[in-house]
Amino acid sequence: MVTPHVRTNINSFYQRTRLLANRQNRSISLHVRKLSFRALLEKKSRKQQLQVLQSIRSRRFTIPEGEDFSLEVIRKDRKR
Repeated sequence: MVTPHVRTNINSFYQRTRLLANRQNRSISLHVRKLSFRALLEKKSRKQQLQVLQSIRSRRFTIPEGEDFSLEVIRKDRKR
């Protein structure tokens, strides 16, 4: 299996970065800074999303033991 190294991929990375920067009328350094900033924002956003999901999971209602599940209660009520 081939291991990718920076030295072997630097030309293609540089060319793609230059192409994207040119398409957006930016310098390469500005484009790289924007990409880095966007990556940091996404990382922060992912952390916040995980916190929200964890909060939702921790507040989830669980049926106490010995209690009927709501579908069972509805079925019993319909049988009457």
